[in-house]
Amino acid sequence: MNLADMWLSAWPGLPRLWLRGDGWALLHAVLFAGALNLALIHTFLWPEWAPLPSPLWIWPMLLLVWAVCGWHGVSQIPDLLQVPQGAQPQAGQPDFLSEAQAVYLRGHWEEAELLLRRQLHHYPDDIPAGMMLATLLRHQGQLLKARQHLQELQRWDAAQWWEFEIEREFAAIERAQNEDSSELAADLQ
Repeated sequence: MNLADMWLSAWPGLPRLWLRGDGWALLHAVLFAGALNLALIHTFLWPEWAPLPSPLWIWPMLLLVWAVCGWHGVSQIPDLLQVPQGAQPQAGQPDFLSEAQAVYLRGHWEEAELLLRRQLHHYPDDIPAGMMLATLLRHQGQLLKARQHLQELQRWDAAQWWEFEIEREFAAIERAQNEDSSELAADLQ
């Protein structure tokens, strides 16, 4: 866990919202924002506006809620950074990635692409399957699709562990584009 992960805990509900997209965490974050706004309005703009307790009671309660939620968020982060159970196939579930690898090695690229897309449909954050699909698209000459797929792949948190490989694939796509443009220029002459 690094400092950037710790900063997520500065707002109640943000760790689960950011790292898992949890709807209940969004509700917590919005409720805290509403409570903070009410406290600010009641303290600085219209103290007589709402029949709330005095600001001397609102701010300590709000700070207590913020501290408890912050502590809870920090304690949750290590679990949230783990890959969830459903992200990879379990025993007995179909693993289209291994089938795609076998088909790819036999040279059946279209079938391998279908299997990889099926794997990514079931497990969208499967970075190895996504990398293989990008490489396959590059080999098929679909350079724009390969680049777009890599850019989508980079959005997943798990992609940070694959940064080196992703950058190498971007460089390979760039080389292939340069070769295509130089061949086109040679054909035109």
